[in-house]
Amino acid sequence: MTATFCDRPADSARGNRPGMGSRQRHRKAIGMLTVAAIAATTLAAPAFTSAATAATSAASAAQSPTPRNSPAAVMVGTFNINHGKGGLGKGASRLNAIAGEIRRGGFDVVGLQESATEMRDNLVPRLRPTYTYSLLGDSKGRNATGGQIFYKPDVLTPGSLGGTIELPTPSSGKTRFGLYQDFYHRTSGAHFLFTSVHLSNLDGRAASDVRNAQAQRLVDRLSAINTSGLPLVIAGDMNSNAAKKYVYDAPRRVYQGYGLREVFNLAASKVNANYNSFNFLQATPRYGGYRPDQIYVSGKVSVQYAETMVRLVTKKVKVRKKGRVIKKKVKRYKTPFISDHNAIRAIVTVPGW
Repeated sequence: MTATFCDRPADSARGNRPGMGSRQRHRKAIGMLTVAAIAATTLAAPAFTSAATAATSAASAAQSPTPRNSPAAVMVGTFNINHGKGGLGKGASRLNAIAGEIRRGGFDVVGLQESATEMRDNLVPRLRPTYTYSLLGDSKGRNATGGQIFYKPDVLTPGSLGGTIELPTPSSGKTRFGLYQDFYHRTSGAHFLFTSVHLSNLDGRAASDVRNAQAQRLVDRLSAINTSGLPLVIAGDMNSNAAKKYVYDAPRRVYQGYGLREVFNLAASKVNANYNSFNFLQATPRYGGYRPDQIYVSGKVSVQYAETMVRLVTKKVKVRKKGRVIKKKVKRYKTPFISDHNAIRAIVTVPGW
């Protein structure tokens, strides 16, 4: 029998449930996080901040979360930032652009792929104090997993449940990992487990079989780790979708077998859902909603909003129509590219107890 992830109270999150008045007020507060507010986020936020602001954030991060038990709206995301291949490089301007896109996303927590120790250390001063990262590496701070979990310390505080999961990988391939960290929402006390993963690439059935084994290992280990049944979010580059070249969408099949659901299948509001999340570093967007970059949620986690984040410009191009050449307005990706992937973000509501 296949196990499922069910959201049930963790020992650290138990307590008296809020009265109806408190719950209704909280739901109203969740409703205030609107699509208009999301659209208002821009790249204008400064990349570096003052020492005084950093000290204020550090003091806030040191405080314990409020011991309440109400639902919380959380902006979760996944972003494969590309470690510098394809001519993108690791120069200052691109690093600033990556940090800017993370800020534009307004993520409360985001899983980054292709971001090992060097990339992480370059991003930290560009994101501080708005973001910090979950230290999932060795005692010297080195991270060989190729991934990171960044979060807002004034919104979330990490718990004690954090680590990495080594995934089965062919001898000819690069070792893949899943990273996990539990978080408390500071103002509500809501408690959940966030996971970031980067599965193996390549097309065909054999490659999909590898991803099937990797996704299976991931959820099996998470089931064993998550003994308190915390609400679960799995975000990452699955290197798979419904395209025929994969033969079958292995990660989705595994996750759905465990009761996990993809955010675009649940969201009440969707933006740019028809854009593919892999952009090929080509200015002309590809459509169909094929997203190797995906976010899954468990059980009672609801989804209000899901978006494929794209940076577009409008251009006029010449096209031939009925024997005449006319100019037509078309959408193109803004260049230079930040990454060969578009970030995914979603507003999810973590249930209270």
